[in-house]
Amino acid sequence: MAAETALPSESPVMLSRLKVFAAASFALFLGACFLSERQLIGEGVRLQEGPLAFCMEPDEPCLEAVTQEDGYLVMPLPEHADEEEPIFVRFAPLTRAGGADIWLGEAELTEEEDRAWAYVVARRAGKAENGVTEYKMAIPTCEEASDSQLIRYGLERNGLYACTVTNIDAFAEYLTERHTADFADADWWDTAN
Repeated sequence: MAAETALPSESPVMLSRLKVFAAASFALFLGACFLSERQLIGEGVRLQEGPLAFCMEPDEPCLEAVTQEDGYLVMPLPEHADEEEPIFVRFAPLTRAGGADIWLGEAELTEEEDRAWAYVVARRAGKAENGVTEYKMAIPTCEEASDSQLIRYGLERNGLYACTVTNIDAFAEYLTERHTADFADADWWDTAN
């Protein structure tokens, strides 16, 4: 699963700047999130054929996505299209929980020359009335990770609200160990963001 696409500069200062613009970049990635300075998922997989949308909050509209290369371009809501750019997300299989496939997503956040990758999880929710398949998307948080878990899974805490992912396979193991019961709970998906 790992890829070696490194950034020109991987300094702590750059990561700090990336965290700032990542937090401001799309309400999609606010909160205590996992970030990386480089792409860690190799080639992504398609979740399905045909149109799909990603849903974050139960009372908010879902975000439409179009296939692009080995992932999806998640479009901002039409009323925000002038201020926000689409976000590219690639997926890899993570686990099964509650009879559903759970996917690990890697979202590429860019601003001018800076890039960072934020991590999400997704599972199929069903079809909307318009025939578009909807996927629930959640942002796992690192705030509850203990210091020993951080060390064990190659995660590095960066401030109060973010952790750096250094190894995608170890991170996938952390998510599976920490959240498998959550992934099977429909209510968790509505409250995880």
